[in-house]
Amino acid sequence: MDGRAAQPTGRQRSLLAALLLDAGRVVSVGRLADHIWGDDLPPSAPARLRALIAELRRALGPHGRDVILTRSPGYLLDTRAAAVDADQFVSLVEEARRAMEDGLHPEATDLYDQALALWRGSPFDDLSSPAAHAERYRLEELKYEAVEGRAAALLAMGQGRSVIPALTQFVAEQPLRERPHALLMQALFGDGRVSDALSVYQGLRTALVRDLGVDPSDELQRLQQLILEGRPPAKTANPALVPRQLPPASGRFVGRAAALRRLDAGRVNLVVGPAGVGKTALVIHWAHSASGRFPDGQLFLNMRGFDQREPMSLSESLLLLLQGLGVAAKDIPLELDAQVALYRSLLAGRRVLVILDDVADPEQMRALLPGDPGCHAVITSRHRLASLAALDGVERLTLDVLDREETQRLLARSIGEDRLLREPEAAEELMALCGRLPLALSIAVSWIGDHEHRLIAHYVDQLAEQGRLVRLRVEGHERVAVQAALDLSYKALMPAAQRMFRLLSLAGGGEISVAAAAALTRTSHERAVGLLGAVARIHLIKEIGPLRFAAHDLVLEYAAQRCTEEDPAVERESAVRRLLDYYLCTVIGAIEAAGIEVPDLAYDHARPEVTPTPFATKRDALDWLDIEWDNLVVAVSRAATHGPRPYAWLLIEAMHDVLQHRRAHGDWLRIAEIALIAAEREQDPRGQAAMCRLIGLVQWRIADLKSAMDYFERALELSRQASWPQGEAVALQGCGVVFKQLGEPHKAIPLYQRAVEIHHALGSRSGEARGLNNLASAHLMLAQLARAEECLQACLPLTDESGDTHIQTLALVNLALVRRNQARLPEALEALDEALAVAQAVGLRYAEAVTYETFGWTHRDMGRYEQAIDFFGRGLAIAEEVENKRCQIASLVGIAEAESELGRADVALTRLDAALELSEHTGTDLDQVLMDRAEFYHRQGRPRDARVTIDRLLQPSFTVNPLNLPRLHGLLAAIHLEEGDNERCIQVCEDALEITRRSGQRLEYARLLMTLGHARKNAAKEEARSHWEQAHALFTAIGAPEQSKTAALLGQAW
Repeated sequence: MDGRAAQPTGRQRSLLAALLLDAGRVVSVGRLADHIWGDDLPPSAPARLRALIAELRRALGPHGRDVILTRSPGYLLDTRAAAVDADQFVSLVEEARRAMEDGLHPEATDLYDQALALWRGSPFDDLSSPAAHAERYRLEELKYEAVEGRAAALLAMGQGRSVIPALTQFVAEQPLRERPHALLMQALFGDGRVSDALSVYQGLRTALVRDLGVDPSDELQRLQQLILEGRPPAKTANPALVPRQLPPASGRFVGRAAALRRLDAGRVNLVVGPAGVGKTALVIHWAHSASGRFPDGQLFLNMRGFDQREPMSLSESLLLLLQGLGVAAKDIPLELDAQVALYRSLLAGRRVLVILDDVADPEQMRALLPGDPGCHAVITSRHRLASLAALDGVERLTLDVLDREETQRLLARSIGEDRLLREPEAAEELMALCGRLPLALSIAVSWIGDHEHRLIAHYVDQLAEQGRLVRLRVEGHERVAVQAALDLSYKALMPAAQRMFRLLSLAGGGEISVAAAAALTRTSHERAVGLLGAVARIHLIKEIGPLRFAAHDLVLEYAAQRCTEEDPAVERESAVRRLLDYYLCTVIGAIEAAGIEVPDLAYDHARPEVTPTPFATKRDALDWLDIEWDNLVVAVSRAATHGPRPYAWLLIEAMHDVLQHRRAHGDWLRIAEIALIAAEREQDPRGQAAMCRLIGLVQWRIADLKSAMDYFERALELSRQASWPQGEAVALQGCGVVFKQLGEPHKAIPLYQRAVEIHHALGSRSGEARGLNNLASAHLMLAQLARAEECLQACLPLTDESGDTHIQTLALVNLALVRRNQARLPEALEALDEALAVAQAVGLRYAEAVTYETFGWTHRDMGRYEQAIDFFGRGLAIAEEVENKRCQIASLVGIAEAESELGRADVALTRLDAALELSEHTGTDLDQVLMDRAEFYHRQGRPRDARVTIDRLLQPSFTVNPLNLPRLHGLLAAIHLEEGDNERCIQVCEDALEITRRSGQRLEYARLLMTLGHARKNAAKEEARSHWEQAHALFTAIGAPEQSKTAALLGQAW
């Protein structure tokens, strides 16, 4: 303001950010409060907000009232009085984009440079509301566009070599974003580095297949081919810019001129009609022809409305759409409203086509309709979806069967005009029997057209003999013609292939692997390949990937009907059991190959009739679990509903550790609840106990401690009822972890000790190790460091024996925490190096997050503040991904401490605000957050705020982690010292020193000695010097940064 930098506080900055988010528009008091406090609104929020407005106006100087205006029902930030750099940034990027379109590459480069120069970190980082989250990602997307556009402009100007360093860094930061990879490949190729260019492509392809299960786009594959052929790729400013998700158009598509015109005219179209009428084929054909109208991309999503699988949920849809728009999975917000806001923000100002195929219910996709007028949405459904048309103004297009001329054209294109002319009557009858339904006609012509010697009349005779077809009705009987056509295709198969086809319907999912099909039919892998190939050749199924097949849902319904008619119930049940055995045995093998402990299951692994998929590497095993996830969920649901029910909970119990580290909490909670209901219906107490324990673990992870304890106690009771000692031990550990998180570790210790005894008696090395690690964490929390270390030293050899890498990692992290609290910092780093290597090798993301967090604390104690911030940042990112709230809080607090040490008070307070909000929301680690806040106030010369915060911690009702007591006392002593109350300072220090002597917390001991010396320096100088000498000796031995302070106090040269 007026040439000077304003310095608003954390809350003031949050308010300013909230106003900037809607700059130039009136923002209501309620919306501002939501931006600033979210769900944790303080009492009298409007009054608090008015006070903040007044403070912010003062902070902005004399013209503050001109910038922030009071306007009913809230406030307005006047853009005439304040320039907003975010608006300038957007404007510059848009100008640069236009310059690129006009071929003005030097001008575009300059504009992009100006835009990027405005970027000073994550925008609106002080706000956590869905709207702020969405705007933040919109601006970040524009930043990525600016980086890519600048590189494209320089490439077009022949300056490819200059962009290689920046693009190399950018693709490392955005490993799944195609455009920068394409630009880097072009730059490297132009610089003569062909092998490096191809390596960039291969790295992207590996990442896309591993993380998203997709290959690079056609554009990028063509670019790779050009490089392989040694041909320079055409210079373009925008290679692989946007999502291109349209499936291939059908080669048999004909007619539909009126429907195509209506699709051209509308902005949101609903295409409805019976199954097999060609809704999807029409939309895809139109989309390909109209793709030029949507230069920012085409998104295609199969909503599975009429699939054998469950319809796609809104949350699942949004994840796929956001990833299609380039948002990394880790960056997608957890809340559904935030996901919707982000999705619509990413579409704003763009021309994107969104196709939602096979919708069953308007609520399934209403939130997915783009709000921007430049976008176009097309929905297909077998239902009329009347409410969507009535309430949302969607134009409905009802698709009927083909007219006679269109049907003739389809037949002529597929089997040849000359054959139609030779058999005109048979052709007419074929059209009638198939009801001019495109799916039925396509199946018929594929049977006739592949063989020149087959007569249309012969095919018609066979159709008529089925006795099912006279005329196809559009409503109600749409599958009759399809059934007759499928009958003929089916009868063309050999009996073994027919059986394969029938039994595929029992799998329940949308696709199946050869290995699973082999188990289903009790045949060899090689034989299964041949049989599936035979079924695919007559178009009943299609190969969708290496050794993977899928079928149209109508075809699967037909297969199910055939299976019911032809296969005895006992054979169907045996086939389902074999498939479930295959999945369960392969899950167990994958868990073992990944180096994760396999739980003790009530299951006989010997199944000679199935051959589980083997795994050469850990990565292969984990990839299989990810690829088959949908099929595993279907298997659980099917077993729970149709039986055999025990497989529902056995599959989930087997995947217990994988679920923790590789799936969202919502995923495993949903299927665990399904399996729990199955176990209750089966009246199986062991199955119920296992699922209650797993649900309790989820509830504990998301900090719902009351629910967690309820489920763990229920699991304990059921385990005892089932005479299942291992389940009892694990349930005891579950109750213990809840007590520990509630701040009552003394209640957890006897539970852990009993669990260790049970595991030891059972000979369970892994269980005993887990119990010892739990016991160590409780002793650690009670500041009983020597006992904690004893438990961990007993635990680690057991993890080596059992191969339990998960608990090995956590035990190493706990050992590092013990050593850190004992100020054995180099030894702590050694344990953390080992923990990180194990966690990364096996993909243990939860353990990796807490390892990075502990690295941060250790480097912070050593005075390596920038390194600490880096490690805390890594831990925070992963903790958000795996929804570990405690690690998020600790990482935020750690960053705040390090930033404060570096003198960046504003950043520190922002992080502390975020930690406090999360801690109060979850009821977790509030003592640590408040201590850091009090220390921050103390450092900033705000003694009153520090005292208020400390007094809150000292209330009898407040529970403080015993491990934090010396630090709390040290901070209280420092406040007494600042207040001039040396006597109370000395008393507090002496009490705390006794605590640290018992616990062995050397660093806190040294810090207390330094404060005690300050309290005695006037009245007892020699004693003060003695305290400082002891403190200096400890700081030096530890390698702590405070040694410079004690050296100065002692008058020593440094």
